[in-house]
Amino acid sequence: MFCIAGIKALLFSAVTAPVLRYYTNPAGVKFVYIGPGKFEMGNQHKPNECRPVKISGFWLSVTPVTNKQFEYLVPKHKRGKYTPRDSQPVTDVRYVDALRYAKLSQVKFGRHYRLPTAAEWEYAARGGRQDWDFPWGNSETDFPQMKDTTDLTPANVASFPPNAYGLYDLICEVEEWVLDDSFVLSINFENSKLVTNPLYLNQDRKTTDGMVKGSYWGNLDYVYGFAPGYRDITQEDCDFYGFRLVMTKVPTKFTKICFIYHPR
Repeated sequence: MFCIAGIKALLFSAVTAPVLRYYTNPAGVKFVYIGPGKFEMGNQHKPNECRPVKISGFWLSVTPVTNKQFEYLVPKHKRGKYTPRDSQPVTDVRYVDALRYAKLSQVKFGRHYRLPTAAEWEYAARGGRQDWDFPWGNSETDFPQMKDTTDLTPANVASFPPNAYGLYDLICEVEEWVLDDSFVLSINFENSKLVTNPLYLNQDRKTTDGMVKGSYWGNLDYVYGFAPGYRDITQEDCDFYGFRLVMTKVPTKFTKICFIYHPR
């Protein structure tokens, strides 16, 4: 068994740390500014799954949204059976629940909120280490093995060190909804040219498949779940699905898409 605490403590080796800027909204959701940059998105060892991407700067919540923060706007939410505490990430949320929370945040707080795109999430999760397959390096066999643990529940958010961008809980906490959907799986990216701020949606809107990124607290035996390029497709709410938010001062095309794509 792998120790969650040990894994999280080894999230990212030190890289040149940017000067971090923060903002906290009235619900207590804290955001950090992620500067612009370029990176190779996806599995760098599979050309048809990897493409060069340019990302504009954006504000991303430093942790997954917690129960307390979610219930600031959705007081009747039933907490997940594994996440009863205020400071644990909210779980048992569907894709549409995450979108609705973003919309409520916009209405109540005046700024614009949405889910991150898969590209934004992965860029931020890498923390500047674009040359690594995993948070601890490039070798699957270097997956950190620690003492046994029987506490297979999420920790309170921000219990372990952040990456170089000031982000916590990108692995071993919850899988996180992103704005893209399963349409991305049908695209062959081999020899793809540089794209800026990509978003991949099924344009005929006949699918309700959402996409999650990251890995959850009980996923310790599946090493590729810890890769920033890992993704999973689902239609359901789940005990280990949560989300984090992007905030902007002005509306963007992503903000608008966030609220018209799945109008359920």
